[in-house]
Amino acid sequence: MNDNYWVDDGIRDAEYALGKLRTDAETDAILGSNGPSMNVDALHPLVWGAASQRWDAGHYSDAVQRAATFLNAHVQDMTDRRDVSDSELMREAFSLSAPGARKPRLWWPGNDSDLTVKSMRVGILNLSQGVFSAIRNPATHSTEDMNVRRPSNSSRP
Repeated sequence: MNDNYWVDDGIRDAEYALGKLRTDAETDAILGSNGPSMNVDALHPLVWGAASQRWDAGHYSDAVQRAATFLNAHVQDMTDRRDVSDSELMREAFSLSAPGARKPRLWWPGNDSDLTVKSMRVGILNLSQGVFSAIRNPATHSTEDMNVRRPSNSSRP
């Protein structure tokens, strides 16, 4: 056997692989990631309806704050609660404890003993509080507008 034959094939294979990596990297840079993305029409109409004009105008922090304000008001309307708001409202509205006088609950439907139902209830509780703690609060309490990177292949986030 000729050792040069094997080396030449290896070099060609390595050059092809490097070229493929460069091409893939350039494609990703131009088109963006192949990872999942979400269109704004997947947002609840209440949320996007409240935020859309501010977002389209480039006022991202205002858009986030407005969406959260509308979400808060919606949950207050659903629970008939005006004594609490924001993260505290979410904690009480989605609490896993039994409803009390003037403390109704918003629960994922299903059997209380079903593990999937329990998991959904815990997830919704945590997510709803996280919306205010990790999304709304930074947008509201900062003097700088949010920095939003728009994908190069889309005019919307």
